[in-house]
Amino acid sequence: MKVGIFIGRFQPVHNGHLSVFSYLQDRFDRVFILLGSANRRRSVKNPFTFSEREHWIRTAFTELAVKKNISFPTDRLSVVPINDYMYNDTKWEVECFYQIHALLDDEEDADITLVGYEKDASSYYLHSFPQWRFEAVEKVVNVDATDIRTCWFASALESLGDYRTLVPPYVADAMLGNDAPHFANLLAEYRYYSEEQARFASYPYPDTLKFLCADTILLCKGHVLLVQRKYAPGKDCWALPGGFVQRDETFEQAALRELFEETRVKVPARVVAGSIKARQMFDDPRRSLGIPRVTMAFLIEIAADADGRLPKVKGSDDAQDARWIPLARARAMALYDDHGDIIDFFTGSL
Repeated sequence: MKVGIFIGRFQPVHNGHLSVFSYLQDRFDRVFILLGSANRRRSVKNPFTFSEREHWIRTAFTELAVKKNISFPTDRLSVVPINDYMYNDTKWEVECFYQIHALLDDEEDADITLVGYEKDASSYYLHSFPQWRFEAVEKVVNVDATDIRTCWFASALESLGDYRTLVPPYVADAMLGNDAPHFANLLAEYRYYSEEQARFASYPYPDTLKFLCADTILLCKGHVLLVQRKYAPGKDCWALPGGFVQRDETFEQAALRELFEETRVKVPARVVAGSIKARQMFDDPRRSLGIPRVTMAFLIEIAADADGRLPKVKGSDDAQDARWIPLARARAMALYDDHGDIIDFFTGSL
């Protein structure tokens, strides 16, 4: 049995993807689409959910089969959610490998080929699976999902661009339905990052420009303290308490200031400061959108109140809400930027 695999985020599905889907449909008995960033929140980079993208992919294969007048039973196609693990490539590779082999009925008989095209540095994963054959395909349609997303947001703000010619009609129809509440948040996020770039456009050393931030992972009785963001970017999204480091602050001072400003946690400041268990810098340029942000994250673990309850908290300043979330639940939430990865980094062995 010939098995073909195609990995991507498909944000959104576009005409370039269709040519690869057709290639897979014609040459393989089973087709697996590994749909990345399944655990990410809606953002300018990932505006569409797993279910939305899965629907578009299945529609694409169905319409291609009709157009070619061929039979393509639905059980020949599997669309599999793959999570992002920003600081653990091995975990991501293991998940991809496991998902494929868990779904194969007779893996000993499977001749597996990973199909894709190497568009840029982000395609490094194509060579991460030596146990699978790799087959490079030609980029028949010169279109990029990043450009489509830019056109989509720009057209809503400035009446520029026509992304509709670059995507299948059913995708265009869905993107035209941009009156959903989440689209307003995405548009505000796009505007925020566009204005940020404009404000620093004249900075004389753009290749060295980074912002410094500090975040806190505050643990208590198996819970982690999260805040719900009040403003763009990431409005309404849950996140770690934190923010920018001011000129006269250390990372630790900034983390503690932001923690108390945003959560009003009812614990003496000296107790919190004395309960720091670990700290780690996260500086991957991909960890946030816009101008790169470097953060120093502090793991702090405190005891419950004298009555055994979690300390009282209240959302304040840049946070519209603050809550203690069970750690197991928080690690499964689609948090802001890489905050889920940061929690996983510190608590993965707990």
